[in-house]
Amino acid sequence: MPAPSANILVCSLLVLSIAGCSGPDAPSPAEHFAKAQGLESKDPQAAAEEYKLAAAGGVLGAKVALASMYDEGRGVPRSAQEAHRWLRAAAEAGHATSAFDLAQRIIADDASAQSPDEVEKLLAQSADGGLFEAGYRLALLQLASTPPRAELACGWLRKSAEAGHAPSQRELGVLTSAGNGAPRDEAAATAWFLKAAAQGDALAQYLAGVRVMSGTGTAADSAAGTELLRQAAKQDQLAAQLQLASMLDSGEGIAADQNEAATWYTLAAVSGSAKAALRLAEMYQSGEGVQRSDGDAIRWFQAAANSGELKAQVSLGMIYSEGKGITRDVAAAARLFEAAANRGDAEAQLLLGRLMLAGEGVVANARDAASWIMRAAEQNFPEAQYELARLYEYGQGVQPDRTAALGHLQVAAEAGVPDAQYVLATRYDFGVDVPENDQEAAVWYEAAGNGGVPDAWLGLGLLYQRGDGVPENDGFAARSMRRAAEHGIDWAQHVLGVMYWQAEGVPFDPIEAYAWFNLSAAAGNGASAQARNHLRVKLLTREEIAAAQELSLHLLTVSDETVQQNRMRFLPPGKQRPGAALSNPLLQGRIPASTNLGDPGARAGSPSPGSSHSSKPRFR
Repeated sequence: MPAPSANILVCSLLVLSIAGCSGPDAPSPAEHFAKAQGLESKDPQAAAEEYKLAAAGGVLGAKVALASMYDEGRGVPRSAQEAHRWLRAAAEAGHATSAFDLAQRIIADDASAQSPDEVEKLLAQSADGGLFEAGYRLALLQLASTPPRAELACGWLRKSAEAGHAPSQRELGVLTSAGNGAPRDEAAATAWFLKAAAQGDALAQYLAGVRVMSGTGTAADSAAGTELLRQAAKQDQLAAQLQLASMLDSGEGIAADQNEAATWYTLAAVSGSAKAALRLAEMYQSGEGVQRSDGDAIRWFQAAANSGELKAQVSLGMIYSEGKGITRDVAAAARLFEAAANRGDAEAQLLLGRLMLAGEGVVANARDAASWIMRAAEQNFPEAQYELARLYEYGQGVQPDRTAALGHLQVAAEAGVPDAQYVLATRYDFGVDVPENDQEAAVWYEAAGNGGVPDAWLGLGLLYQRGDGVPENDGFAARSMRRAAEHGIDWAQHVLGVMYWQAEGVPFDPIEAYAWFNLSAAAGNGASAQARNHLRVKLLTREEIAAAQELSLHLLTVSDETVQQNRMRFLPPGKQRPGAALSNPLLQGRIPASTNLGDPGARAGSPSPGSSHSSKPRFR
């Protein structure tokens, strides 16, 4: 250990060196700092040494510079530890930016949980030093604390907001609107959003746009609100892009423009929005606002499905199941349905159940199918209620239970499922499981027909033809029959043919009568084949037959595929395959197969549908 006098001498020399007073010609700390600045671009290593001398002399800027050099490895070995040390030195010397940077480093190092007080102290120091971003960050920390300190946060936000800091203005608007940490004041909240929006804050533009559109805290102004949303959307603000796209898509609050809607949906989808991708896929599928493209529809459905959008998984599954725009792959459809079904999507549960009933894409399993359909029905999914009614009726996967079947059928019909409405109509028409009630039957037939069930128009037409439950009206009966006939319902075609021959509700027209018989016969209807042959052999000329055959090529309003689907529509669950017979054999009992058409243009000859009103058979 050196002598005390030697120790004092060493200490004195050290103090003189630190103070920059090692001799009368020694550079001052300020001169070291200036020299370092001059050297930094040419010789960063020498500059670092000069900065150290200046920092030792208390020059704040030198400490700040050294923190940066150690952080970047410029003129010194890169060292996070040294950078941290010099930042702390600068912060302790009152440098606001260094205090903020040090707080950010501590947060990034995930040490804030161990030293939250230090972080808040540094941010407060920085905010008090005029760095308003620090006040904003401090407020966010206080809001995220347990419990939240909203009042303190509002204080820091207000200080920064009043100084013009846009994020603070926006966040203060959020808190003021919610009454969180400050009295609830929608007008003040909107004013803060508008101030931040005027500075280009995209989120504030979106929030202000929504409020101005709706008149929240200000007078409603659709044009101004839309412009704010556009400003935000142009800055890639995702919520604004979605909002603007939705408004343009629906025409809500703005003139509808699906072309522009598709543009914004595309930008949002590219940014990763599953909802935008889903809607964009639907637009490509239908050709709304874009050129119809199965390929683009599939691409966007896939993107949305990959992001977990349940509806996209179901829609993509349906595309695979139907093979529209892509090679049919029912197994892939089943996988998509199962993924969505396991997450609770009722439609997917129903569709998966249907595949299991038919054994398409999966091993046939009626019990598992019934289980999935029950789960969908438990979510009050109307189509599942109808399907479950059919399972109970036919005893597929469950014990037959006609009471349960009727209950689920009524629920589905009242919920607006057209097929259920039609089946319920036939129940009332024929008194199956319910008291016979032709008036109720007519109501449900008409509802089902308006919902797109062609068979329903046949049933309703027969009621009007007989005057059961409704006023007898051959004109309405003929119009109703035609609606069914044009969709390929063979017995409606048969009855309509008789009506044209007998001038019953329509003008006498043997050519059109033959044409309808011809169509019905082509569908396999034996009665129509006999009636057609009767006309061909005994009653019509060769020219009339040729004209009728040409006419029959133009009477249907739907495709052959749709005709076949209509014929299979009411077969037992899982049995809807080509080669189906009449959808509803009960109605067949109401229609005579007689080929006795009687005299042309006259109602003569029971029991044909062309018999006189006074003796019109009910065909029970």
